Amino acid sequence: AGLICCLSAASYMELSTVVPTRGSTYAFAYHGLGEVVAVAGATSLTLEYGLSGAGVARSWSSKFADLVGASFFVSYDGHKVQESSHDTYLDFGAAIMQIACVLIVAAGVSLSKRVINTMTVSKVILVIFLIGAGFSGTRRNVFESTDTFFADGITGVAQGTSLLFFGFIGFDEVCCMAARCVKPSYAMPRGLSGTLLGAAVLSTLAQLAMAGLAPRDDDDDDGTSFEHAFRQRNWIWATYITSIGEALLLPLVVLLSFLPQPELM
Repeated sequence: AGLICCLSAASYMELSTVVPTRGSTYAFAYHGLGEVVAVAGATSLTLEYGLSGAGVARSWSSKFADLVGASFFVSYDGHKVQESSHDTYLDFGAAIMQIACVLIVAAGVSLSKRVINTMTVSKVILVIFLIGAGFSGTRRNVFESTDTFFADGITGVAQGTSLLFFGFIGFDEVCCMAARCVKPSYAMPRGLSGTLLGAAVLSTLAQLAMAGLAPRDDDDDDGTSFEHAFRQRNWIWATYITSIGEALLLPLVVLLSFLPQPELM
């Protein structure tokens, strides 16, 4: 997934230095292909940021509710979501989170930058903890044979890549901030490549740690999580660190989904 994103990142690096302005995909497409294509590209990018941010906000609300033992979910017909057979409910926790992120972005880039930098450093520390704890609890060698590493063959690789690709969504939004750089031709390529490579390295290490920590379950279509894997090992302390860390830091992804929107608009 990281290698595939590198192809797109190379184009972004080139275009962000040639057209160092706000708008990212809209600006690039406008200068190269015309206004109709530019609007289509900008609309796609807005949907990408909006839908991914909304999905992460709902995921955060669920994790937070589980952590504190309360539910913010109220369905439209007045019943609790656990009792509803349809996914048509208003998630108040996710809505409040998105409103808070909009207010932070509206307060200006200086405040947003401080909040994002603080949360990013904390999130990287949490990921490093998960990787270290995962490797320390490794129970099997994923490299022992081809059948072990490629358990589902090329189909499994393709499915895994398509799922992991979601984790790389957002590296392109660095381009939306090009107009705010003093030296875009210097900062943009380094920002894009650094963001993408950092995400690829941490993601790969986390996957290897998870593969060694959690036994493969052929009946589990939804996969597992570090939190679930730690609970299986009776590492309650690691489970709580993971749960609290995700509850505190997952809003960063929601905030980043709103950050480029003013520039794109």
